[in-house]
Amino acid sequence: MECTNSDTPFSALSSEKETAKTVLIPPSSIVLKNRENILALSGILGGDHSKFRPSSTLMYVEAAEFDPKTISLTGQKTRLMTGARRIFERGIDGACVKNHLIQVLRWMGFSLINIHTAKPYASSKPSEIALSVNYFKKFTGCNGITAQEMSQRLSSFGFQVKIESQKDNEVLYAVPALWRKDIQGAPDLIEEILRFKGWYQEVPMTFPLLSSCSSAHNLLHKRIQDARTYLMHHELGEAVTWSFISANKARLFSTLDESVLSDMTLINPIAKDMAVMRPSMLPNLVDLALWHIHNHLPVQARFEWGPVFFSGHPKGQKTLISGVFSQNLPTAWGRAPCFSFFDLKRLLEGMCMLWGKAPYYVESQLPWMHPGQCASIWVKDRCVGFMGKIHPRLTEDHSLMAFEVDPEQYPLALAPENFVAIVPPIEKELSFFLDSGTIGNFLYELKQQSADLIDVCLLDCFEKENRTSISVRCTFQPKDRSWSGEEIHQHLESLVRWAHRNGALLRGNALFSHL
Repeated sequence: MECTNSDTPFSALSSEKETAKTVLIPPSSIVLKNRENILALSGILGGDHSKFRPSSTLMYVEAAEFDPKTISLTGQKTRLMTGARRIFERGIDGACVKNHLIQVLRWMGFSLINIHTAKPYASSKPSEIALSVNYFKKFTGCNGITAQEMSQRLSSFGFQVKIESQKDNEVLYAVPALWRKDIQGAPDLIEEILRFKGWYQEVPMTFPLLSSCSSAHNLLHKRIQDARTYLMHHELGEAVTWSFISANKARLFSTLDESVLSDMTLINPIAKDMAVMRPSMLPNLVDLALWHIHNHLPVQARFEWGPVFFSGHPKGQKTLISGVFSQNLPTAWGRAPCFSFFDLKRLLEGMCMLWGKAPYYVESQLPWMHPGQCASIWVKDRCVGFMGKIHPRLTEDHSLMAFEVDPEQYPLALAPENFVAIVPPIEKELSFFLDSGTIGNFLYELKQQSADLIDVCLLDCFEKENRTSISVRCTFQPKDRSWSGEEIHQHLESLVRWAHRNGALLRGNALFSHL
């Protein structure tokens, strides 16, 4: 057995009956060889020259403990994955090699066994590992496992354990068995103790603590995620485009000076039309809409959030949310054929309300927006974006609406109370005949009747027999546990009783016919 000094070809065992597989053995690999050929790549794969044949009369059996790192590196370089490699690269107990070899040979029917030991095994006693009981409790949160119970569990796994009492603490000193090469420290002992009963069910469930005040980064991330969810709910598709545009588009969609645009120009751009870091996301979204128009495809409203740049300095960027809409909508029942300025205004107000405060609008003039159809978005004394119609000369006379909002500039609202529901919400539908009052007032007052009622959604409304019929979906959110069927019925019954007292008649539900 020796170590190779250079790349050496090796005829290895193969699944093919006739041909052998040639493997190039890298330097510093352990091989077993005679004067002529390499017989085996030790610890990984046998050789074609040493395989058993019908004419074989003499057999040599090799058994050894190989260095796990050497076996692993050789296996990675040769890309050979065998059962022997899986065993040896994880480490074996060298003290048991000789006894196991004798047992295997006896199973094979040999009575006279001659064993030649190339190198006597130098046994190394495993080191002792200390585990503090207080550290175990702090690390896992398990306070019900005593030191004696820990000792019994480790002993059943082959550990030699002794317990020493200290001031306000107990310490376990454990010596792992020779075959437990994977035990290296106190965390390994903790894992052995907790897996004794399986699935770690003794570890208590601990929910993460929520901070009452979020950092600026977390607040910006939350605002972006809220806006993404809101816009996708309103049938806007999310786009991800390049952060670079052409120099001409950068001039058309920004008010930056030429010196600033020069600082934002790349020295070695990917392409000529991607030479400048984008001062706005609108050019890419407009190009996407025009591509759909040129290919006679419907133009879906799309939004994008990401970085835009206002200087060439490392900190000269900010995160914005932009969107582009086509004013000409496909024909659909119950929908206007045109997406107007006021539709965009209503959409943005709903998104901004998620951040704490509704904005107001001031007429403005921007070079890339249509004169008289552009407004800046203000909250308190800050301008947080703009909205309106893009100038026709930039959209090939196609009517496209757009907005751009800076969530980082939005004034900080009062932090809402943090509440994480541990049970899913419950949705139930009710239908009423309204004899008096308006639908809006009825829905508003209905939502105030229960603290657990988080949402009331109008599903349907029509006139029947000179009466207004509505269907609503009521969403309840239990706080600490799931509700039983009787509790759900009681909540719905309280809403129905309130509706009866206020002139609304339940329609088509036999469960509340007694009211």
